[in-house]
Amino acid sequence: MLTGQLSVSTLVHELEANLGLRLFDRHTRLLRITQAGAELLPLMKKAVSDIDSVILSSNELKLWGAGACRLRHPRCKQPYCCRASLSSFISSTRTSR
Repeated sequence: MLTGQLSVSTLVHELEANLGLRLFDRHTRLLRITQAGAELLPLMKKAVSDIDSVILSSNELKLWGAGACRLRHPRCKQPYCCRASLSSFISSTRTSR
């Protein structure tokens, strides 16, 4: 991540303002994470990981031209037809990639 110190500092201040919490104690030459920051850090890491996964998945969808798949069968046959249709679809997409 190539982001300047001023940009990171501005983003951290905005995040703190939005959360209404101080995440870091700042002193002249010292930066220390606060208790609130330490408690939120695992949640923030998970959120960033989830966002990265969404970006990766969306890129794969664009690459493979994937999208929504809708199956229409009479209600009485849905449990049987859907299972077979999905199995066929899954096996065909695995081999085509």
